[in-house]
Amino acid sequence: MGLFKKKKTESLPAIVEDVNQAELVENTNADMIVSRIENTALAAESIVDRTVGLADKIVDVYQRSKEIDLQVQVLQAAKEVELARIANQYELCREVILGTFGQRQQGLAAHYKVLDKALQNNDRDMIVSALKGISSIVVTNPLEDFTKFVEAWNDKSKPLELDF
Repeated sequence: MGLFKKKKTESLPAIVEDVNQAELVENTNADMIVSRIENTALAAESIVDRTVGLADKIVDVYQRSKEIDLQVQVLQAAKEVELARIANQYELCREVILGTFGQRQQGLAAHYKVLDKALQNNDRDMIVSALKGISSIVVTNPLEDFTKFVEAWNDKSKPLELDF
């Protein structure tokens, strides 16, 4: 029995040492597990923060997209109005020019008829009068009046004055 006691006392420090090492390993493992859990929690929190930030950015982009779509619609409507205004102005100017040159043509045609009759009758006074009439029509610039008309038409600051 003495031998048994001796072994027991000799192995007691070894057992204590083994227990201490086991506790040290256990504490180290527990610290590592806690550290990993904390790191995982921080990573998860970071992912949540980034996801929320990304969601906020997506909402901002969507709202900005809606604003831009509205601006595009406004611009398209303004474009249509402006195109209609330009087309109407073109038609009006075309009619004024055709009317102006049509009146000149009629006036010249009438003076040339008078000139033909005056030449047939050899009437010098009528020839001179017809040539003066033709000359007065030819020297006037019909586009000068047209330019004034266009300026008056485009000037929105004062009312359009029609002079008949």
